[in-house]
Amino acid sequence: MTPLAFPLPAFNPGPLTGDGNITWLVSGRTPVLIDAGTGDSRHLDALDDALGGVRLARVLVTHNHSDHASGAPAIRERTPATRFAKAPWPDRDWTLRSKRQPGKASLRT
Repeated sequence: MTPLAFPLPAFNPGPLTGDGNITWLVSGRTPVLIDAGTGDSRHLDALDDALGGVRLARVLVTHNHSDHASGAPAIRERTPATRFAKAPWPDRDWTLRSKRQPGKASLRT
């Protein structure tokens, strides 16, 4: 199956978002949503419709603005098996390193 990208309006018009943000659903064997929107029920319904019964595999949040990330809890509530990832946020991310021990992997967050 060839992946295709579908725009989904996030339904969050405002002074900084104009008519509102667009999230992108990349279809294929492992459907991925790029950005989580704001959790508006119309966005979540549009996502369900676009998926057509296929399970959403992943959500990739591109950056930490609320209009891109704050919909993650609502998506998690509707699709608990969905995995979430984000692009690195240098001003907010941190790394926890553990001492290497035989049989143990290093821990990174």
